[in-house]
Amino acid sequence: AGASHGRASHQACQGRIRWRNAVAVAAVIGGTLALGQSGFDSSEGPHAWELAGRLASHATLGAEQMPRGPAARGIDGRYYMSHDIGQAAVLLPIATLAEYGRAARAATLELTREQIAGLITSVAALAFVVFGCVGVYVAGTSLHPGRERVAILLALLAGTATMLAPYSRMAFDGVLAGSFIVWAFASALRVRDGEDVRW
Repeated sequence: AGASHGRASHQACQGRIRWRNAVAVAAVIGGTLALGQSGFDSSEGPHAWELAGRLASHATLGAEQMPRGPAARGIDGRYYMSHDIGQAAVLLPIATLAEYGRAARAATLELTREQIAGLITSVAALAFVVFGCVGVYVAGTSLHPGRERVAILLALLAGTATMLAPYSRMAFDGVLAGSFIVWAFASALRVRDGEDVRW
């Protein structure tokens, strides 16, 4: 009984260390990449934001007027964006909150719709990259048990020395999809190691 209690205590301690390190990795990568943020997103992020806003305000995918970005006219005469809805679905909770606070925000911040879209999608892009880098850290702790420094180094390199760094300024849906793939891999490694995965 004492051995199993000691093992459980050791695993709990290791878990706390991992999450403390994961928060530190997120803070360092997020802070470093935030220095390069311009608040302007020239990728498909603003288009996804526009679609999320339409879903939040009108609960429809189609628009009466031709939207910015790639779109096609449907058989019902409405215009539909010609890329996937996944990124817009991730931005939908924020768009819903923004829809409720639209009048107050416009009065206090005096930002144009394009400026708001650029700010929100550039913050979302940074969050996508940080999310993926923390996933790299979690996977690294399973691939190299007991070598937290190796996992931290892998995550820091992924966030600062790969294509993720420039993509932290563009809400490109490939980064979000890649982050989820990294987290799926990290979760599979945790399950393989017999750990209790609760996310």
